[in-house]
Formats: sequence, C-alpha cells, structure tokens
Amino acid sequence: FLPSIVSDRPSKLAAASELDDRYFTFKRDFLLTPANPGEEYFVNLSSSAFDAYLIVLDASDLTVVTEADGGGLVGGRDNARATFTARPGHRYLLRASTYDPGEKGAYTLEAGQVP
Repeated sequence: FLPSIVSDRPSKLAAASELDDRYFTFKRDFLLTPANPGEEYFVNLSSSAFDAYLIVLDASDLTVVTEADGGGLVGGRDNARATFTARPGHRYLLRASTYDPGEKGAYTLEAGQVP
C-alpha cells in the first residue's frame, strides 16, 4: 500500500538539493512502499512556491514510468498529478522536481490508490 502523505514532515527543494540530470532542476526522490500489482495509483505534487514537475520512475533501472506537469490539486502555482498501474515485481521512485531550473521551495507530495 502507499501512504496518503509520502513525507510526514515538510519537504523543501533548496540550493543544496540534488540536480536532475535531464532537466538541470532541483529534485528529491522518495521510494514508494510496495504497491499491489495491477492496481492504479495517483501521485500529487503541490507547491505554492514553484511550478511542480512530477516524475514516477522504475526503481530498478530509473526508466520513466510517467511524468506530469499539470492536473494537480487546486491551490498551488502549478501543481502536478500523475497516475500509473503497478506492475508485478516493480518498485517505484517518486521524483519531486520543478519545471523551471533554479526554482525551489516547500511542497507536499501525496500518493494513494485510485478509488
């Protein structure tokens, strides 16, 4: 199962954060708890400080499963929402990032099973 909130403390992208090699934007990765194969999951990245960009990666080889730059919850500057179906034997990383290089600030990352 996936928790409803991925991190129980406020998360922040800052100048000391790692850089995404593809887009040269700040990033932070979270390993998801095991997901049930065949079930559909959602991930929301919300921030009022930056234009949110969300990437779901296969943890074994870092291939992109899905990515999103919109469709997130109302209330942020430009939030992101992605959905994906879990595959047997796979683990997933959620990458919280920004659309534009140099952006940083606080965010909330949520995940759960699609009802």
